[in-house]
Amino acid sequence: MITVRTKNMSAQVQENIANFNGKITTDTNNVRRLVARVQSASDINTALGRINSSMAAIKADVAEQLKDKLANDLTYLDLQAEDAKNMKDGKPTNNAAKHRAQIQKLLDDIAQNAINELQGQREVLAGKYSALTADIGNTSLGQTRTISPSP
Repeated sequence: MITVRTKNMSAQVQENIANFNGKITTDTNNVRRLVARVQSASDINTALGRINSSMAAIKADVAEQLKDKLANDLTYLDLQAEDAKNMKDGKPTNNAAKHRAQIQKLLDDIAQNAINELQGQREVLAGKYSALTADIGNTSLGQTRTISPSP
């Protein structure tokens, strides 16, 4: 998906987007492994905190990518200069904004896919929490019930 959508972008932009996707994918995979190892209510709280912080970080990373990476994207800077020249010549274009919107849409799609995965992991945690709390009546005081890790 990313390769097809970035084929007309500069190598620098392609690399930045690939790095962004790799970072988010790694984080999401780490969260998935953490959720799979959950065995107690304390583990659930830890995993939930990690999910929430990952979701916030992903949203912040999109904004950072747009701000920092576009400032050094030669294609974007050239398009801005071209737009300014065309405006001066009485032929307004908006190519820089279109380029920015294309990159933002791609980053937003990558981020949304990761957020959807993290929300799915929240649901897995909810199921594990239900399994833990449902069995409270079946354990005597002082005992802790653990659940086996997911495959």
